[in-house]
Amino acid sequence: MSDPKSTLDPEVLALLDEIAADPDSTLLRVPREPLKRFLPLREPPVSPREPLLTRAERHLVQAHREYVARLLFDACRLSLTRDPIEKTRIHRWVTKDQRLEIPVKDKWHSWANQAVKNPPSDPDLSFPLRLLQRCASGETSTPASELASASLRLVPCDATRIWLGVALHREGQSRSAMHTLQDVLAHRPSPANELWARMDCGFVSFGCARYEQAVDWYRSAASVQEDPAIPVLSWFSSALQLGNREEASKARARLDEVVDPRHPTVNELTVSLRTVAPSIRCKKLLSGVRGKLSPVARSIVDALLH
Repeated sequence: MSDPKSTLDPEVLALLDEIAADPDSTLLRVPREPLKRFLPLREPPVSPREPLLTRAERHLVQAHREYVARLLFDACRLSLTRDPIEKTRIHRWVTKDQRLEIPVKDKWHSWANQAVKNPPSDPDLSFPLRLLQRCASGETSTPASELASASLRLVPCDATRIWLGVALHREGQSRSAMHTLQDVLAHRPSPANELWARMDCGFVSFGCARYEQAVDWYRSAASVQEDPAIPVLSWFSSALQLGNREEASKARARLDEVVDPRHPTVNELTVSLRTVAPSIRCKKLLSGVRGKLSPVARSIVDALLH
């Protein structure tokens, strides 16, 4: 039989060693009463808020919560990216050289089943672990928004809030989606989270045919990131749907300046736009202008006028 220590994360192993060596450890405390009197008792599970926990013990309990929260977060993203991009319109490329990091489904199932089989003593994990079990077993299809919400209750995180916004929009709750995404922007997010919150505000607006708002959101997102291909392409697409010639010209100039025709998001966007019906204003704006466009801009126009 292999050494059980070899399967533990090094950080968790170090915490366990520290706890074992601490004479004041709460988790390892043995009751003074006879064992037969102690066994029938049902003491409350250990929580990170337990005042008698040592620093290492509190860290260990919290680490379990963060692990379960991450599994729920990944389950949400797996659910939202299960269908092809022409249906989800969720880009699989973040930049020219970086793909969206989504776990392999089989690996996620293995991690989730392991977490369910060895649950930590934390009452706050009861419901999240039931969700994981449902997802891992495939018994029912849990809404992606419920998975993200459960993750947030364990570990507040802007990245999870952003995916919650996407999930709410996919589930027909666009107003709640916008509220969730704008809440991220109202609390000093990191540059990466600011970018994606703005991008997804544009995504929701575009999906609701609010093209003027989509233009504003995508234009603002284009100034946040060093590789602005996704927001610039989306800015141009929204301006075309809005039928705003001046805005479309500004977006096209920026597109020609920064977007490499070989950028993987160009193909992704053209594939997804083929499922979008061009607006009347878009058709009117684009009548007879295809020959005047760069290859990238022309591919967007052709996708809209498929």
